[in-house]
Amino acid sequence: MILPTLFRSVLAPAALVLCAASLLAQDYPKAAVEALNAGSALQKAGKLEEAVAKYDAAIKAAPKMYQAFGNRASARLSEAIKARDAAQELRDAIVPGASAEVTAGLNAQIEPLAAKAAEAFKLAIADYDEAIKHSPKTNTLIFDRGNAWALSGESDKAIADFEELLKREPKSTKALYGRGLAFFDRAKAARDRLVKVEKRTIDSAILIVKDDFDKAIADFTACIEIEKDFGGAYQNRAACNALILEFELAITDYNKAIELEPKNKRAFRGRSEIYRALAENYKATGETAKAAENKALYEKDLAKFEELDKAERAAQEAAAAAAATATATATPASSAPPAPAPKGAPSAAPKPTAPPKK
Repeated sequence: MILPTLFRSVLAPAALVLCAASLLAQDYPKAAVEALNAGSALQKAGKLEEAVAKYDAAIKAAPKMYQAFGNRASARLSEAIKARDAAQELRDAIVPGASAEVTAGLNAQIEPLAAKAAEAFKLAIADYDEAIKHSPKTNTLIFDRGNAWALSGESDKAIADFEELLKREPKSTKALYGRGLAFFDRAKAARDRLVKVEKRTIDSAILIVKDDFDKAIADFTACIEIEKDFGGAYQNRAACNALILEFELAITDYNKAIELEPKNKRAFRGRSEIYRALAENYKATGETAKAAENKALYEKDLAKFEELDKAERAAQEAAAAAAATATATATPASSAPPAPAPKGAPSAAPKPTAPPKK
């Protein structure tokens, strides 16, 4: 049986903190506030190393400034994701039949990127730990650390953070969504190991891990019950159902995700993968008409995904260029501070409508 290749979507990134009067009222030194604001601007422009240096300065001036620890964690998390994704692109470039020389050359590039990603994840989580130590009741920090644990592959620790957040906010769709993604990750990793390493049949592997997939589906369903137009929840419930071979349920949820978010490239890609798998399976059983029908649907969805992906990349490049220009020409924070942030709230973390991950 041909199986679809699926990727879940991700949580929204941690919101950056811009601070001024409210932090000065907390007796943070002016230099720390200015460094924090400068770091936030640099991070928005994609200058992560420079942003980290500014957060270092803020922490040096105010060692208990949890907002600076949280922002530095966010910057380091972005560095980790960037290195991890670059390493994965190189792994994907190692095609069957590639020469030993080509494979060795790619592996030589992969290893330092993977090491950089691992170290950046470690540092990001350490910063979240420190931020939480100084502000244990700030729920967004618990959420952001859970996200970091999930992205670093530590599903159990991510689940623990999201469950702590659910004790505080039982109806939090952010926490339900995050826990659902962590259950999904744990189930998919176990399923892949059982099939690829232990050589189990797909049916036996699904039976072993189905409990985690069911928990993920339950969390995404709970999100939908609270927010009926939560596109990311439909998309990820579809991915769960696809991986346990419930293709009709998966297609129904992908259809709803696309209805809610017509530019959701990951939903098109996920649905295309189901059509691809169905086309191959029908071909193998000699059902040529159904194979052709599903192949056409696969090609249509894949083309839409590529169109949306190209447009998104162009928009991201334009936004990064605009942010870099704004940073270069901005008035220093000391002479024109940003609007005050609410005391005790480092961010209003955006609803996780899930920018996709490759």
